Amino acid sequence: MKKIILCLLSVCLTTSPVFAGIQAQCTNFKGKTSPCTIDNQAGNLVVTYKSAANASLNKNIPGKNITGLSGGEYARRRVAESVTTAILIAPVALFMLFSKKKIDNYGVEYIDKDKKPASFLIQCKKKYSMTLQSLLQSISGKQVIFQETGKK
Repeated sequence: MKKIILCLLSVCLTTSPVFAGIQAQCTNFKGKTSPCTIDNQAGNLVVTYKSAANASLNKNIPGKNITGLSGGEYARRRVAESVTTAILIAPVALFMLFSKKKIDNYGVEYIDKDKKPASFLIQCKKKYSMTLQSLLQSISGKQVIFQETGKK
């Protein structure tokens, strides 16, 4: 019995794919979302946009610089409050932040390189939600604040 367990364990460990990050959608310059990858590298939250047009938005945020995590409808409102300048630049963003979708939302508030507060929104499929939540909490050491509203 021990040999069977050892064989199964070795097969699982040697054939498992390399973790390539969580595939999600992150806010861009226009207030819309673009495909991105969320990853953890040495305690830093690494956000990499797939599009070359959004490459300047790539982030490498140290865990200690993350000041708040929010989830659900609360995440949308928190990000909406903190990115009012983006809304002034792109009014379409307002409708994007409050639209109903069947995906999970996570807001990340942090202190950027210039020591100014910043935030962005991550939208992911429900099957990646728990993984993303665990990743965000482990990097920052903070709990995700959830608040759901609307019809059930």
